[in-house]
Amino acid sequence: MIVDNNFLPQGAANDILDRVVINGLDIPWTLAYRTDTPSSKYAVDDANVKQSYQFAAGLVPGSPAYDYFMKVFHAFVSKHNIFYNKVIRVKLNWLPKATLNAGYHTPHVDYDSEHKVFLYYINDSDGDTIFFQETLSEDAPESFTEDFRVNPEAGRGVIFDGSIYHASSSPVKSEFRCILNIDFT
Repeated sequence: MIVDNNFLPQGAANDILDRVVINGLDIPWTLAYRTDTPSSKYAVDDANVKQSYQFAAGLVPGSPAYDYFMKVFHAFVSKHNIFYNKVIRVKLNWLPKATLNAGYHTPHVDYDSEHKVFLYYINDSDGDTIFFQETLSEDAPESFTEDFRVNPEAGRGVIFDGSIYHASSSPVKSEFRCILNIDFT
């Protein structure tokens, strides 16, 4: 896993936040009533899960938002000499402030094939990303053991092995939590 707060030029994090929150980049936000897909074999519930709605936006190649966020991804992989073959998915997630202690959302992996995940935190927020010790195997885990957390900080990028179960959590102090998620091989 690589966590880096300094891979973009100074001021870039503020520009990204401005483009997502104020100028919009014509981002196609849609409302999702859960942070996972309940029928997905990659997501499992446990007693600590507190489900939430979110706004999500799948970005398509050639759109201004896709091209803009791929520059963020390329800055990270270039700095860390990470080579990739294919981008599988580019999306944004926007979680609103929770009114109660949010716990964490459903632990999951994004795909059941070998891949890596890039997360970019667009704003400072509470609402950690939780990483678990469990990894993808034939059978979904019955329970989860928290390994560590990464807190959202504007400008922070993270790359990790996509077989690691992870979960988002809703902010309870901040107004929202917004991230870029890119899955790639």
